[in-house]
Amino acid sequence: DNYFDLGIKDLISAFDRKNTLIAVYDIGNKNEARQFGIVKLDDKRVMELTEKPQAPQSSLVSTACYIFPSRIIPVLDEYCRQAKKDNLGSFINHLVNMDIVLAYTFSGLWFDIGNIWPKLINKMIDSD
Repeated sequence: DNYFDLGIKDLISAFDRKNTLIAVYDIGNKNEARQFGIVKLDDKRVMELTEKPQAPQSSLVSTACYIFPSRIIPVLDEYCRQAKKDNLGSFINHLVNMDIVLAYTFSGLWFDIGNIWPKLINKMIDSD
């Protein structure tokens, strides 16, 4: 549910095959950032991913573009067996607490389709 101009080849090239890699994007607005998972970094290392906080500390968000090394699949499988299937942002935060997770920060275009459609529809209605 993302629209972006992130170069997938660039993202894959940044993947070291050892550590989970997530694509992050600065939306530039803390108020709007409340709708997303907020990422706290130390250089390129993800220190925390907080899903939809009421008072975000930054506007750097997770775009839900992830690359997992194969060794993480059993961890994901166990996490899903604990009935936590539909929130990958929380899974990333779970990983941060037990493993190294790195961030690939990109710029350009990024839109969360689930959040952009209501805005576009309201804009279309208002222009009528």
